[in-house]
Amino acid sequence: MGNMKGKPMEFLIDIQQNQNNPKGLEALYQFSRNEQTENAFKTALFACFDESPDNLLYEAWYYRLSQNEQETEKMDKGTNWLVAIPLAILTGLIVWLLSDNDLVVLDRIPILALFFAPIAAIAIMAYLVVSGKREKMRSIWIGLGLLAFPVYVLLIMPIQRDFYKEPYLNMAMLHIPLVAWIGIGWSVLGRQSDQKSRFAFIIKSFEVLVTAGLFVIAGGIFSAIAFGMFMALGVDIPEWVQRLIFAGGAGVIPVIAVASVYNPLLEPLAQTFGQGVSQLMPILIRLLLPSTLVVLLIYIALIPFNFRAPIENRDVLIVNNGMLFAIMGLLLGATPLQEEDIVQKLRLWTQRGIIAVASLAVLISLYALTAILFRTITGSLTINRTIVIGWNIANIGILVTLLYQQFRNGRERWVGSLQKTFMAGSAIYLIWALFVILVIPLLFR
Repeated sequence: MGNMKGKPMEFLIDIQQNQNNPKGLEALYQFSRNEQTENAFKTALFACFDESPDNLLYEAWYYRLSQNEQETEKMDKGTNWLVAIPLAILTGLIVWLLSDNDLVVLDRIPILALFFAPIAAIAIMAYLVVSGKREKMRSIWIGLGLLAFPVYVLLIMPIQRDFYKEPYLNMAMLHIPLVAWIGIGWSVLGRQSDQKSRFAFIIKSFEVLVTAGLFVIAGGIFSAIAFGMFMALGVDIPEWVQRLIFAGGAGVIPVIAVASVYNPLLEPLAQTFGQGVSQLMPILIRLLLPSTLVVLLIYIALIPFNFRAPIENRDVLIVNNGMLFAIMGLLLGATPLQEEDIVQKLRLWTQRGIIAVASLAVLISLYALTAILFRTITGSLTINRTIVIGWNIANIGILVTLLYQQFRNGRERWVGSLQKTFMAGSAIYLIWALFVILVIPLLFR
């Protein structure tokens, strides 16, 4: 016990070793209180109770810790506006400065498009470190690494031929945000986090994203009304003020959205779920499963009558691949953190809906992959085609693994199997995103 650092995984092992030893568990709990790692102990204990609900000692501890949950939440109220608001304003000002019309790449693409995601990620990590007393050096190194990606893009572009510069730049702008999001997860979870904690982080990220979207909508409505009123009076708003409102406002939102829904003092698995947006979002996503299934069935039925459409029309192929990413997000969002999060009579139908949608998505993915391979064979291998082929193969691999795990494990471990598949998928996404940003420009230059 003396070597313990207070991480949930380390507590997990000790708790399991003392699953029938009341004195040992009490000693572990007192140790966690003395080391101010009580939340880590609680997270690990709840995970053990999840795995062994019949263990009476676990059950007793579960109710003991749950009784004080409301008091703990009041004491550990995570939103630290004294940190969040100044940090959000500072981030907004940095984004505003980078939105200057003279700061462009290839004479027309704003440099901000490359730097926005890393800057937002650094601001979020800074908030979590300061408010949650988390490990600083890991976040600092991750932040520097995220800033290195757009710098790398700018440095390597001059050695590329003009024909490749814009396609690579566009793809880099799409992939850097994915790497930035994974960087935030790494800073929060570390390398030794368990599967359920990582999945909890993803679910909470969805909630943050929805919250940010609500702020964007509210800000857009306010800006439209304000600009409309000034225009009605014949007042011209200076360009720098417009940038301050739109670009600066966009820079403020990430930190505010995180501060609104994420408690930096708690681990992802100990966050509050099932309230507000986080309660409505999974319900809406699961309601989309049957309608998505109908759309996919109709789409597949129409393929024989329009088989050459994605081969002859590039826009159709783009829509196909975009739809596949949307389906992956739908399947991820429909997966519960705990099986008990879904009403018992709907659990079987939710699993069946996920399997059905995933099965049809595999067919459409193979269709899209066939189309892009045909275009490549009859044409040439370009940056865009290389990246799209890679993403198609990655998504097909994830979907096939998902189906295999579901049929192999059946009803007993269907939630854990889904989470395991998506966690492996996130690693694949990171690897391919890094390949696109770092290696693709060396292959096409």
